[in-house]
Amino acid sequence: MSRSPAAELVQDVIRVAVQPQMKRLGFRKSGATFRHDLADCTQVLNVQSSSGNTWAEARFTINVGVFFPAAQALGEGLIGSEPGPSGPFEYQCTIRKRIGALLPGGQDLWWTVRSGAPIDEVVRAVESAVRDAAIPWLNRVSSIEQARVEASRSAAMVLAVLVNDLDTARAIAAEFATNRPDATFLISWARRHGLLA
Repeated sequence: MSRSPAAELVQDVIRVAVQPQMKRLGFRKSGATFRHDLADCTQVLNVQSSSGNTWAEARFTINVGVFFPAAQALGEGLIGSEPGPSGPFEYQCTIRKRIGALLPGGQDLWWTVRSGAPIDEVVRAVESAVRDAAIPWLNRVSSIEQARVEASRSAAMVLAVLVNDLDTARAIAAEFATNRPDATFLISWARRHGLLA
């Protein structure tokens, strides 16, 4: 099945604005996902196309994440999920962000390309966002210590256990038990790991 003209333009943006930067840093490409394996984690960048794209117009954004295999194993499904043979997808990562959250203003951001319209401005914007926001964030949160600071509360709890910071893990577990008694899987996990009585 051939791509629409708008989908081809998204591929052109990836090829010009994203791929060269990621390749220089050692990322490997699979579809619209780029992965870079480090000693303790995998960095992931994904270009997500909108489900509402048409033949002539396409919207897309960028998602980034870092997958810590040790956290995924310890979390037992609480955070992330087991990656396939090609590696983790962004949605499986321990810590994740959408590009707009990393840019000034912190608003969700989708770029639009249209068949027959130039893409130069979009290419420049995407190239800049990857260089100035996505890559620095991926590098910053590729250590467990920094990932803990920016992770969701459940991921922060698992990461705290991973580095043996049980006081922090217990405090987060107590928060969930008090404020989110409906989070039964998380509370059960915390009990199994000795974080709650």
